[in-house]
Amino acid sequence: LGSSRDSSTSPLGILSGVHNVSQIGFAASSSDLDIKSQFPYYGRTIPSSTNGDATAVVAYLQKYNITKLNVLFVTDAFGSAYQNALQDIAGAAGIETISHSFSFSSDGSNTNGDLEDINNINDNRERKRRRGSEIMLDDIGNPIEEEEESGDDEISSALRALTETQFRYFLAIVAEEHYDFVMDAGP
Repeated sequence: LGSSRDSSTSPLGILSGVHNVSQIGFAASSSDLDIKSQFPYYGRTIPSSTNGDATAVVAYLQKYNITKLNVLFVTDAFGSAYQNALQDIAGAAGIETISHSFSFSSDGSNTNGDLEDINNINDNRERKRRRGSEIMLDDIGNPIEEEEESGDDEISSALRALTETQFRYFLAIVAEEHYDFVMDAGP
């Protein structure tokens, strides 16, 4: 049986593939886990949801004629996959997105540069570069910032940057256990 979190399911899925051991996910929903070449022994009991969720968000935005959206996301397997799907689907619908990311360590504390989703680092960096997004990742997948930040400062800085865009709408892609932490860090 696998983990409930996408961020821990990805590394476990890679290990299970290396050792030819089946892994069944009961709650992890990142579409990244659908890549059979990276996760050959991974199966799930629920469908991947990132593309479907992003499509629903874009449909909601279109219904209310929203054309600009700020996105704050955790750089784990789910947050990164969701942000990529949202960016692709929103872009195709003519909705401008500006995204900023931050990280949490495996114990749930905030950390700068702890990118847990190592599987799509180069793909994500190239996609962000192609789309002219505000996010740039270095060679190992860490968000490039002007200054090194840690803890609450990283989230506060991302929230301030989103505020400076003067966009009216904001979407946070975070796990439930991180919600209060993000909301408390607001400017």
